[in-house]
Amino acid sequence: MEKKSVFKTVVDSIWKEVHDTPEKTIKEASVEIGDLTDLMIETDMTNVEVKLHNQDRVDMVLESFAEGPELEHDFDDHQGRIYAKRSDQKKRNFHFGFLPACRLQVTVPADVAERWSVKTTSGNIQMGEIQAEVIALQATSGNIELAEINAPEISLKASSGNMQMHHIQCDQAEVILSSGNMNILNLKTNSLLLKASSGNMRLEQIRVGDKVECKLSSGHIRGENIQAAEWTVKLSSGHAKIHGFSGHAMGRISSGKLDFGVKGDSSLDLTSTSGHISVTFEETPDAAFNISAPPENISTNLSFEHVHRQGARQTAVIGNGTQSFKLKTSTGRIRISDSR
Repeated sequence: MEKKSVFKTVVDSIWKEVHDTPEKTIKEASVEIGDLTDLMIETDMTNVEVKLHNQDRVDMVLESFAEGPELEHDFDDHQGRIYAKRSDQKKRNFHFGFLPACRLQVTVPADVAERWSVKTTSGNIQMGEIQAEVIALQATSGNIELAEINAPEISLKASSGNMQMHHIQCDQAEVILSSGNMNILNLKTNSLLLKASSGNMRLEQIRVGDKVECKLSSGHIRGENIQAAEWTVKLSSGHAKIHGFSGHAMGRISSGKLDFGVKGDSSLDLTSTSGHISVTFEETPDAAFNISAPPENISTNLSFEHVHRQGARQTAVIGNGTQSFKLKTSTGRIRISDSR
């Protein structure tokens, strides 16, 4: 009977914990500030939202629960640190039931600090209209949204989750994601690094003055209205469909499809190990082609001139041949056409 009583007590305790909603808590704090060089935010299982006001202070509001993260902060003349974390003791207390979402809202003047660093262990990050020299956002598990930003250096990193960037102007940007989707709209920068292990990338209205490096192990890349002096696309398996591209691009794919729609004085160097390549011109180009594929796998609706074939290799020219197009596939098909 005693063993049954103990077992029943444990079961009843777990049942009560599962069905009881933890008591919500709200903690607030405000700090008057001067000219900060660094503002750092670190949270545990808490979403971070950055808001703006016109006051020379930092306002913090943490919505949590009794056993949840606690609000702490430390400011001096040059640095500010804000924490929303659970104590070691609370981390050891296992909870069987539903845990409410925690939210840290930080309200600041737009130019509060030269450098921003926001790290979340499990939570989302949302930020917009901040003026800074460096913005670095990192989420172990969660989504990141960055909007209306003008900053020289931007870095977004996440282990799993989705990334959204829109209306961004900077000198250099990197977006690194282990698993999840990227959605980037209206970005102007000098250099750009996009890297993901698995997921999809959607890129629209991208202007890059120098180099773009785009790496994806498994997934799809879809781009529209992209301009880059030099763009490198590396994809292990999946599809890359880029329309309205201008500049020079080098694409490498192991299995899948490379589909480019080009305009202006563009040039391409595309290679697929076992996959298809498609190039569509918005208008008739002045192009020199160097094509490598089984002859029966090459098709076009353009009027090639000075055609020369030798085995799987074919060269041809359209117009003055000022633009260079190197297209190669081992076992796939190559399609070259205009948009008619």
